[in-house]
Order: sequence, then structure tokens, then C-alpha cells
Amino acid sequence: MAVSLIRSYQGYAASTVQVFDSVTEAALIAQGIATAATGYPVQTNTLLIDSPIMSITQGGNVTYQPSGAGVAVPTTPQGPRILPNTNIQAFASAGTNTTMVAGTLYRSEIFVPFLATWTGIGILNGATAGTDNGLVALYDSNGVLITNSAVAGALSTGANAFQNRAFLNTVTLTPGRYFIAYQQNGTTATIRTHAAANGGNQMTSSATGTFGTVPASFTAPTTFTADVGPIGWLYQ
Repeated sequence: MAVSLIRSYQGYAASTVQVFDSVTEAALIAQGIATAATGYPVQTNTLLIDSPIMSITQGGNVTYQPSGAGVAVPTTPQGPRILPNTNIQAFASAGTNTTMVAGTLYRSEIFVPFLATWTGIGILNGATAGTDNGLVALYDSNGVLITNSAVAGALSTGANAFQNRAFLNTVTLTPGRYFIAYQQNGTTATIRTHAAANGGNQMTSSATGTFGTVPASFTAPTTFTADVGPIGWLYQ
């Protein structure tokens, strides 16, 4: 729709045809400032309040943001400071207590619903902790590495408990899909992974590798594989 301005409005000259969002156009007509135009202008200033015109694209995730306020990263948390990739239940019975293959990278999906900056990843340890070092990595929706923790790893500690490992640098993520990953240098310590009984709605996968070598990318999985996707969270 378009309107023909009877008198000037917010810098738009009288007798010109302009396009605004539908709510504004209806208000202008109701107030006698404009009439409904029979056609569209050849050239116009377009104000689309109800259709965001600025988008942020990050790691395959496209998030639409209104121009102006709200685009910058909020300094006040906009959601939980800890964001798990599954419903939290009794830690000792969550998923499957999984024995690691040294150097294998275990990966599972996580959905981030709000704009925020994150410090690292917490992985839910299994029934056995200690002895082995582990590291975490964060990948985008296309399976491209965003960041990781120290490649030397940190000693597994705390049976059936979440263990946080900080990234080398904090990361700001737009809403969308990401992957958390875990790698360990031994086979003694266990972690808890998504089991088929958990619903299987997370895309998961694993691949052999060498501990301390974090792959730059992987093919994002399109199916669920039981007992390879780490139960974990992002934390601020």
C-alpha cells in the first residue's frame, strides 16, 4: 500500500506519495494527514517498522535485528547465564556413561536463542573422573571452528558433575545453531552423552583424531547418533 500526503509529515513533503508500514499508513489516513494512493511511487523513502531491515549473519545463522537500539551486545543478560543442550535431570542418570576413545572429537548440537557473550563450555562428566585431560571446542552451524579451550586440556574432575573449561577467548553468538565438542587424551575418565532414550533430537557425531589437534571444520551431522554427543552447556 502507499499513501498520498495531504500535508508534510516527518520531513516528507506534502503532495508526495510515500510507503510506510501498514499501521503508520492507517494512522495517517485516520488523522487526515494522508489519503490512500492509487499507485506506488517511482522513488520513495521506505520505512518498514514491522519488517526488520538489518540482519546479522554469523556461522550460517541469520538473525534479523531492527536498525538502531538493540543491535549491540546487551550488557545485561538476556537469558540464562548457563545454557544446556538438553533438559537437566539427575546428573548420575543423564544419558549414557560413555568411555572415551583418546583423540576422538565428540560433537553435539546446541541452540542459542538470544544474543550473548560466552566464556566457555561445561561438559557433564560420567561416573569416572580424573587421570585424563580434556578440551572443548565450539563450532558454528556449518561445522566451522569458532574457538576452543587450551589444547593441553584440563584434568577431568568431579564424577557425574559438570566441569567448565574456558575458551581461549570469549565469543559473542547471535541466535542460532552451534555445536559443542569434547576431546580427551585417555580412556579412563568418562563423560555423559545423549542416549536414544533422551529423544534423539540433537544432531550428533564423532570422528577420530589426535588429542590437542582441534579440527578447523567438520561436516555438520544431519542425523542423531546415540552415545557420542556430549551433554553440556555454554556458560557466561
